[in-house]
Parts: sequence; C-alpha cells; structure tokens
Amino acid sequence: MNMLLLVSLWTFIFLNNHFINAYCPDDEDLQRQQCTCNLNSNYIQCSALPKQCRTCYRYDEIYFDDKVTMLPEEAFRHYNFFGTNGKKSFKIQFAQLNMISSNTFSRIDLRSERILQIQILKYSSTVLPSRAFEDLAIQSKAKVNIDIFNVTSSMLTIEQYAFDGIRFNHESRFRLSILYAKDTILFESNAGSILLPSYSHMDLSFANFIQVIFEEHSFDHITQEHSSELILNFDRFQYATLSHNAFFDFHQLDLARFQLLLANFQSLTIEQTLFDTITQLKSSLIVSIYNLTNDLCIPSKTFSQIKQDVNSTFQLEINYGRNILFNSDSFTNINQKFESKLSVSVTNVYDVYFARYALNHIHQEDRSFVDIWMKYGQNLIFQDYAINNMDIYQASILRVGFQHSRGTLQMATNAFSSINEGQGGEFIFQIMNSSEFYFRFNKSISLKLLEIVDRSLSSQDLCHVANIPSHIPIKLTSDTLCSCTVYYLYRHLHRKLLQSDLNDLTPLCYRNMSLDDIEYAEHECSFDTKIHNCQQMEGQIEIDIPQGICEDNLRLNNKKQQQQQIKRKSSFKTVIFILILLGCLIFSITCIYVLFSKDKRLPSWNLFQKYLTHYRRQKLTIYSADSYQQLTHIDQHEPTTKRRKLLVKYNSTTDRTQPYLDIDKSDFIISNDDDGDDHEHNEDLTLKLNTNPMSDIEDNAV
Repeated sequence: MNMLLLVSLWTFIFLNNHFINAYCPDDEDLQRQQCTCNLNSNYIQCSALPKQCRTCYRYDEIYFDDKVTMLPEEAFRHYNFFGTNGKKSFKIQFAQLNMISSNTFSRIDLRSERILQIQILKYSSTVLPSRAFEDLAIQSKAKVNIDIFNVTSSMLTIEQYAFDGIRFNHESRFRLSILYAKDTILFESNAGSILLPSYSHMDLSFANFIQVIFEEHSFDHITQEHSSELILNFDRFQYATLSHNAFFDFHQLDLARFQLLLANFQSLTIEQTLFDTITQLKSSLIVSIYNLTNDLCIPSKTFSQIKQDVNSTFQLEINYGRNILFNSDSFTNINQKFESKLSVSVTNVYDVYFARYALNHIHQEDRSFVDIWMKYGQNLIFQDYAINNMDIYQASILRVGFQHSRGTLQMATNAFSSINEGQGGEFIFQIMNSSEFYFRFNKSISLKLLEIVDRSLSSQDLCHVANIPSHIPIKLTSDTLCSCTVYYLYRHLHRKLLQSDLNDLTPLCYRNMSLDDIEYAEHECSFDTKIHNCQQMEGQIEIDIPQGICEDNLRLNNKKQQQQQIKRKSSFKTVIFILILLGCLIFSITCIYVLFSKDKRLPSWNLFQKYLTHYRRQKLTIYSADSYQQLTHIDQHEPTTKRRKLLVKYNSTTDRTQPYLDIDKSDFIISNDDDGDDHEHNEDLTLKLNTNPMSDIEDNAV
C-alpha cells in the first residue's frame, strides 16, 4: 500500500512538473512552436521564433536556444512583454545568432519606465545591419540594453545608419555593448548618423577586440538636442584608426554632452581633419585617451572649424601615455564666445611637443578660456610659432600650466606669435612645484599682461625669466618674496606705470619699497653680469621636434591618397569603357534594325545596296548555255545609247526577286525569234530571265 502511494506521488510530481514546464496556457503561438513555459521560474524556452507572444508579460524572460539563428524584420512587433501589470523589466536571450535583419527590432513600443534587456551569447554575423532599430519606440524613462557577449567573425561592420530611426522620448536610454570581438570593428560612413532628441541618452560600448576603424564620415551629421547625451566607449584593444572627417557636421544644443573614450590600448592613428564643423551651444564635447602605450601624433586639422557659444566646453584629455606631438594646425579655426572653454589636459606622460602653428587662428571673446595644462610629466616644449594668430578679447584668458613636472617648460623665442590681447584679455603662465622653466619671447611681442602665479621666484630663477622683454607687464602673486628676479622683471615698469597700476602687478614686498630702495637693489643685483652668465650657460637654444612620432600617420595619409588617386583613375577608365561599350551597343542595334526591317529601310541603304549588287555583278564570270564555255567580258568602257529593260521572272521556290540591273543583252541567253528583223532595229529590248537554273532556257522575247 505504501509503495503504491509512493509511486502515485512520484507520478503526480512528474506529471505536474511536466505540465508546468511544457504547457504554455492561453498562447497558441507558443504552443504551436512547442515552447516550454515554466511558471515557477517565470521563463519561456523556445527552439523556434513565434510570430507573436501574447502572454510574455506573465514571465520575466524568454530564451531561444541555438536552433534560432536568424531574426527577420519586425521580429518582436507582436510580443506583449509587459501587459498592464506593474512589471518593470523583461529579458530576451539568444544562444547564437547568425544574422540580424534590417528593422529586426522595429515596431517595438517600450512603455514608460520599463527596461528591455536583450542578450546575445554568440554572434556570428559580419554585419550589424542598417536601420536595425528603426521605429524602436522608447517611451519616457524607459531603457533598452543590448549585450553581445562574443562576436566570432573576424570583422564586424557597423553599416550605414545602423542606429538611425530610434524614437526616443524624455529621459529614455539606449545602450549597446559588445563585450568581446574576435578581431576588427569597422564603422562605415554614416554608421553613427544620429538625431538625439531632448533628454535622451545613447551609450555604445566595445571591449576586448584587436582594432577599431572609423571610415570617413563615420559619425556624420550628428545633432544633439537639449540635455541629450552620446557616449562612445572603446576599452582594452590594440589599434584604433580614425579616418578623415570621422566626426563631421556635429551640432550640440544647450546642455548636450558627447564623450569619446579610448582606454587601455597600444596605438592610435589619426588622419587629418578628425573633428570638423562643430557647433556648440551650452554643451560639452570630451575626447578622453587613457593608458596609451605608444607615442601619439595629433595631425593637422584634427580639431577644425569649431564654434563655441554660451558656456560650451571642448576638452581633449590624455592620461597615461608616452610622447605627444601636436602637429601644425592641430587646433585651427576655433571661435569662442561667452565663457566657452577649450581645454588640452595632459597628465602622466613623457614629453609634450607643440610644433609650428599647433594652435592657429583662434578667436576668444566674452570671458572665454583656452587652457593648456600639463601635470606629472617631463618636458613641455613649444616650437617657434606654436601658438599663432590668437585673439584674447573681452576678459578672455589663455593659460599655460606646468604642474608637478620633473622636466622643463621650454619655448622658442617666437613660440607665441601674433597674440592679440584686448579689453582685459590675459595670458597666464601657471607654474606649480616645477623647478625648471624658461620663458622666451620675441622683443616685438605685444602682450598686454603676462601672469606668473603659484610660483615664488627666487634669485636662482633669474635665467628662467631673462628673455622676457622689459615692456611686458608681469603679474606675480602677492606673497612672492622680493629677489633679483623680481627686481629684474620690474626694472623698467616701475618708471613707466602709475603707482596704482604697478601695485596691481607687484608682490606685497615690492609695493612697500621706495624708489630709492628699488634702484639700490637693482644696482646690487648686477643684472648685466648675471644675464651674461645666463647666456653663456644657455648657449644656443634649439627646439627639436621628433617628427618620427607622426611617420605612421604620414605613411597612412600618403597611402590613402595614392589609393584615392588609383580609385579616381580606375573610375574614369570605367566610365570611358562603359561609354564605348554603350556606343558600340547602340551602333550594333541600329545596324540590326536596318538590316532586318524590310519596310523601314532608309533610302541611303537602298542606294548602297544597289551599288554593291551592281559592282558584284560586274565581277561575275559569264557563261553560255554550255556551262564550260566562258564568254568574253563586256567592255565596260564601250559607249552605248541603247535603253535596256530586264524583267525578272518571279520564282516561287526561292521567294526572291532580282532588282533592276543595267547590263547588255549579250550577258543573257535569249530565245531566237523568227521576226528577228523587226526586233533587230528596235532599240527598246525587253528580256525575260529564267531564274530557275534547273529548268530549260525559257523564251525571254517579248
């Protein structure tokens, strides 16, 4: 009895478990695809993709095994993930996908404050297709998180407009994360052409791969509206190549934020003109490079045609790297207005070089700020004309900071050229806890103010400031102690400036000294001797820029130019070949039309045909009735006034007629006529030609 009860109990448990795991109540589509529904663990497992799922809201997750490998268009349009209850999240998981179609995730309407999570454990396709997320509606405060754990193809191509068409709403968020890729991630042109509405957020993250390539105009025509945010994050890889105009025509409205983060990698190759035509309004654009193994070259026009207005920020920050070279026109054609900021922050690197015209054609006004800051590095070096053609107007500031660095701040004599200060603009050097620095300016430079802050200048610093022209107003911190260096900087200014203006510049100790005390201190310092000694120790100063840093970029640019030239030549040859082929085809069709169209032959063609037949007829050998007896040729030059007519007899077997031929009657075999005398004097002859060679000679007399 007990054994019977035990067996019954186990049977009941087995059947109940089988019933729970196998039966999907009230959903014929899931049943039709033989999906397994577990009501206890709240998940659905399928080996095929149902067209709709009306009861998905009852569960937390739907799992597709490795038999589901392709997703068609609008794959989840008729899936009810959340229903009317208060459930906040739902997860879709795929064991393996070989293909995602365009518009796969279209027509999904994600309700407010809901989270849809999509996980792909293995992705074998070579593309993320165009418009895969078009018409994906993300309502207010809702989120879509897509995680791809393993990309097995050697190259994953993000196609054009891959992220275009997502319908964002207030504070809605979209995140795509690829956690591992076998080799290369390639962004096609316009792959990231995006319109982000107000308060929307998009995050694209890629990690653990070999290299990433941005083709030309990869992120082209991006518009960020009020308070939107776009983040591109690349982490733990080896190589990155950013092509010409990869970020082009970029528009940010108030409080919008964009960040490009490249972290933990070996090499970065940048082609000319990376960021071009950027417009900012109360917004921020940040490019962060972290933990770069090799040297970095910032080539010409990397940051070009940037317009900043109303408290906007454009920031390049490099943390942990080797040598950094800002080549000619790295920053060029930049216009700042109303408290905008352009920041170049370099931390924990070796040497930073600013080549000729590294910062060129920059205009500041309305309290704008250009900040070049180096911390915890070695040498900060400015070549001749490194900063050129710069306007610092209306209380704007150009600041160069050298902080906690063990090397030297060096500048060529003409490093800062054509710098125009006006209406309260300031040029500031901020030296903090860095012992070696040398200021050198051309005697003709017309700076309104040079400020040196956070560094108390001692007598040992005289050689560091010896090349500052005496007409430049120098502002020091008020707590700086008086020394020969301080007296040297103000040796002429205290005679030219008003006492009130001088007090705004000098340290406190200098203000309390009388004019006689100052002149006595200057005499005791023996400036001429000290300056001569500085010049002897300095020798000839040469600023060398290691151009080898940019060799890879130059080779890449030259190679790409050659490829473009070859492509243009190939395209031109292809066009010529197509035109020639098209001409030959038209000519051939015309000829065929003329040859085979009996009723539409041109008069010129008929004349040509007559001439050709007449010519061939004259060349034929003429025979008598005895086919072996050749007749003599007609003298073609023999004059004749006879009018000849030839009537050709129609032959029904050949269905052909012979056209009129003007030839002599001796060319034909004609029948004898008893009335020969009458015909002998008749100049008009009518001949009947037998066109059937197998019959007897017919009588051709008329």
